[in-house]
Amino acid sequence: MFIAVSFLKEKLRPEDLFGVALAVVGAFLLVNFSSKVEFVMDAKDILDSLTQRAFLVYIFIEVITLIVLLVLLYRLKMENVLVLLLITAIIASFTVISAKACSNMIKLTFQGHSQLDQPIIYVMAIVMAVTAITQVKFLNHAMKLFHSTIVVPTNFVFFTISAITAGIVFYREMWGMTAIQVFMYLFGCCLCFIGVFFITTGRSGDSFDEDSAKKLMADILPTWLYSSYNRAPIQPRSPNSDTALLLSNQSDTDETSFQGDQELQEINNQNQPNQYGSQNGTKY
Repeated sequence: MFIAVSFLKEKLRPEDLFGVALAVVGAFLLVNFSSKVEFVMDAKDILDSLTQRAFLVYIFIEVITLIVLLVLLYRLKMENVLVLLLITAIIASFTVISAKACSNMIKLTFQGHSQLDQPIIYVMAIVMAVTAITQVKFLNHAMKLFHSTIVVPTNFVFFTISAITAGIVFYREMWGMTAIQVFMYLFGCCLCFIGVFFITTGRSGDSFDEDSAKKLMADILPTWLYSSYNRAPIQPRSPNSDTALLLSNQSDTDETSFQGDQELQEINNQNQPNQYGSQNGTKY
């Protein structure tokens, strides 16, 4: 947000500061009161987690939510910042799951327990690459349509919640947590959502027009970098230059016409007979 205010000249409101403060406190609670126990899972454990009932219900809910959001975005043309970033967060949860699965299997491989002969490691690597590229696509779409002061903190909150939730469900990280830890985790989620509300409320969310984009490029980049993007006439004309050029052309035309009339008059005079009944001064 502060980078957007400093370099993109976006307006910073008191609501933005308050919302960012709540989001940071909420994210701190999410990270601090989540499970600290780390389980290094091999290929067999990952396959078991993929087939557990809790994860299947979680995947079903996320897929249905993702379909609804895509319908809102592409069929109903609802290009809302929350819609775009919710899609990004849902896809990011699959990236987190697959990335941690790959890291666990690679870690076990370096410890002497090779997992490279298991097909699941390659499946997870493909899922990680595809979902990472897809979420960046939707995030860039949101950055083009809305201010960075809205997109960056909102995406931070949604990504944090989706990543921790995916870890809790898939890797069973909430198992063994006390009641106070669960309460503080949910309280941190509420603070994050309230912070996002304060950040996004009261903003129009209009996209940058072409003139604003050119001005922004001119303020940030040197001239030689964006010369092909923003071109101007080499010698700009004054407002009266076209009128002066038109008058000059008309004057030249009148002068040429006058000279042509004089030459035609001289030819006619030469062809007329003189008083002696001859032409060109020759007597009959």
